Amino acid sequence: MRTALLCLALLIASPLAAESYVTSLPNGRVKADVMQPATSPRAAELSAKLQSAILEDREARPADARKAQAEERVTWNERLGVTRDEYAELQREMGDVRLAKASEADLEFVHASDGRVMLRASLPELSGIVFDGNNDFVETPFGRATERSEVVASGEQRATGSWSGMRWTLDAPGETALTGTTVNLAIGRLVEDGRGILIYEAKSIETGKAPRRVSYVLVFD
Repeated sequence: MRTALLCLALLIASPLAAESYVTSLPNGRVKADVMQPATSPRAAELSAKLQSAILEDREARPADARKAQAEERVTWNERLGVTRDEYAELQREMGDVRLAKASEADLEFVHASDGRVMLRASLPELSGIVFDGNNDFVETPFGRATERSEVVASGEQRATGSWSGMRWTLDAPGETALTGTTVNLAIGRLVEDGRGILIYEAKSIETGKAPRRVSYVLVFD
């Protein structure tokens, strides 16, 4: 039993596991939902109530507006227009971020004879990504991500829903502590409905250049 578990662990950690995963990616065009953080209806209701009360309070006491704003950002008080329990509920709801469909995009996975898979997309930031299972890396416009890890489905994945798959990362320091390039690209399957999920976050900050940032979560068939 111990030998079997060891073999399984070695398979997961080897390039062969990445190669098998890459070759199992969709072949051809798929429709994708572009996901963005969304608050719950209850959070929206309480937030609107709170903002209305704050506005009325500021209009009634303009001289104290700045002080009131600072206080209301920190803790509950009687001028917020919601009860203490409602304020606590709002804090919980705002902290429990979920993703919701914001728009749609077209993805195309192009499988090459050498085992690589190129991604083309109606979103320019996603086009040109290449999954190389043979050499166990992902090529992105921000650089090559070579650090791979397995993603195991977990109840902690509250925003997206539980999913499992592979993740590749790049962390390249720059000339100073504030510069550098980071890439986080993951692809997998949602437990609930088996749909694919693609997470792509990248940032590059170079001295004398405008920062470049990309952040996408897509769910596809």
